[in-house]
Amino acid sequence: MYRNRRIGDLLQEIKLIEGRNTGFPNALAALEENGSPTLHFEYDDQRQFLSVSIPIHPSFIQRNRKEDRALVYQKMIWDCLAEAPLSMTELAKKLGHKGITARLRRNVDILLERKDLVSVTGQKGQTLLALRSMK
Repeated sequence: MYRNRRIGDLLQEIKLIEGRNTGFPNALAALEENGSPTLHFEYDDQRQFLSVSIPIHPSFIQRNRKEDRALVYQKMIWDCLAEAPLSMTELAKKLGHKGITARLRRNVDILLERKDLVSVTGQKGQTLLALRSMK
């Protein structure tokens, strides 16, 4: 018997299980198919109870929105530099800024530290930013 009858009914209704205490192969196959973590079974030595935990799928875990925004901004920097190396000022203007912002400087520093970007010297002696693969 299910400890929580509603969950049992829900699993049966969405055809993850066939009936009460049956259908674990279907549940395991469905979880494997969609990339979910495996079920966690818990029971006592006498097997008087069975508890099954269904871990949350990683894509449903809320990520850090600040990190997401930073990644999007870094992708924009990457896209701007895909055509040709640019100075910080040129990059700022291409991103729609009037000048070099703290956000731009911070994200360029992160990309330089990760070695996604490199500093190169231009023909006129100015420092340019380039994608590592373009140097």
